[in-house]
Amino acid sequence: MGLFDKIKGPIFYKDDSEAERQLEVLKELKQTASGEISDAIEQEIRLVEAGIDGEKQVRFELENSHIPMYVLHDLFYEYEGLTA
Repeated sequence: MGLFDKIKGPIFYKDDSEAERQLEVLKELKQTASGEISDAIEQEIRLVEAGIDGEKQVRFELENSHIPMYVLHDLFYEYEGLTA
């Protein structure tokens, strides 16, 4: 009996995302920024929003795949000086 024989579909660990918090901080910063800084923050906001949308699409596909799997989201790994 294997690890995945016991589950029927995807199981998600760590549902929250650091990107949501990052987006909130960027929006707060943009309110006080001006000029080029404001433009750079706006560009970063667009990139973070695109990333969040992509994460939501991937999550939707995984949830509806009905493939037994464990999904570890937004984790930081370090092993022998290497990071991911």
